[in-house]
Amino acid sequence: MVLAGLCAVICGVSASAGFAEQKEAPRNLSDFVLGFNAHSIQERDAPFLKAIGIHRLRLDLGWRYVSDEGGVVDPGHRGLQSIVDAPAWIDDPLVILGYGHPAFQNGGRPSTPEARRAYVAYALASAEKLHSKTKLFEVWNEWNVAGMGRTPMEEGVGKPEDYAALLAETYAALKARFPDLVVLGGAMGGIGADDDYLPRAIKAGMLRSLDGLSIHPYFYGAKDPLRLPEIAIPARMSQLAEWLQAAPGGADTPLYVTELGWPTYGEGFGVTPDEQADFMVRSVLLLACYRQVRGVWLYEFRDSGQAPGEREHHFGIVASDGTPKPAYHLLGEAASLLSQALSIERISNPSGDRVVTMRCAMKDGSEAWICWTTYPGETARVSLRSGRDASTWLEKNAGNRPVILRGSSGGLIVVGEKS
Repeated sequence: MVLAGLCAVICGVSASAGFAEQKEAPRNLSDFVLGFNAHSIQERDAPFLKAIGIHRLRLDLGWRYVSDEGGVVDPGHRGLQSIVDAPAWIDDPLVILGYGHPAFQNGGRPSTPEARRAYVAYALASAEKLHSKTKLFEVWNEWNVAGMGRTPMEEGVGKPEDYAALLAETYAALKARFPDLVVLGGAMGGIGADDDYLPRAIKAGMLRSLDGLSIHPYFYGAKDPLRLPEIAIPARMSQLAEWLQAAPGGADTPLYVTELGWPTYGEGFGVTPDEQADFMVRSVLLLACYRQVRGVWLYEFRDSGQAPGEREHHFGIVASDGTPKPAYHLLGEAASLLSQALSIERISNPSGDRVVTMRCAMKDGSEAWICWTTYPGETARVSLRSGRDASTWLEKNAGNRPVILRGSSGGLIVVGEKS
């Protein structure tokens, strides 16, 4: 379906997108980072990541793996040392302080005073070792997801009140010792909607003990149209806004998307490789327009296995054998654009959410316009009028995959047929 005849000239009216939208000015990209979940540093991944200009990784640092039988951290453990010795091209890795230790509560979530004290000691020892390499730490990973206590699934999901207590003690200790750390809290599967998890955590005081709220707003398993980024992301941001604005100072809480991804496998919730590419890049660009979103760490860089029916094996943008998927190349284009841009803003157009238009102010003084259509199978003709006398036309057909038009500052864009 071609969206023709709109003849809409777009010249800088910001789109409405909820509490976090940059309305009065374009979103400055100097504080936005793009990275990947990689679990551990793999030398084989370096050429791929450097080629697309991505230098940020989110890494696991399991408590039980870097400590002795009593839960005391070994400062010389290779898990810690590998981060200290990470190559210079990796900037400020985000380190997950996660999961239980067998010496406490059968390796489950630390919820007793003794277990919390031991966890805090692990967090402090880890920060002491890694402080010269990174300032970015995340307390736990998906406390609200069954099995993420690293004990059998029967443990169930963690209570938000227990997490808030652990976060409060950990945050206070880390910031007292290292005031320059950025400590993320939450690390929720989804946005904490199930069983009012996030509202309960906020009520328990969680927002007082973090420098940023981390979320994992997956939506790959949703049905149409909720599987589309243009529908799913504003809905989640709107819900977050409602909860955060209800808390004193909550509306200004920085947000960190520390997991978001799509599995390319043929069963259940899987997507095609082309859908993965389109959804991933569209999501990154949409999230970049929210000033509160300080970063996105996509899940994940390389497939973790090859079993055809195993969902967790197929989230990567590179197959386990090193073969790039379409998302690798498309994300490289988006990462390059964002690295060259000073700011980004979503611009409204008469098509509503059927066509997305964004404008980037580039560091060289030019502009870049990004356009795509939301719904499968629809296309739109986009034209950029540029040049000193506004007489130069650049034209492309936009579909579900974003297209980029580059022109001089002050250009006008037309969606539909060129007038």
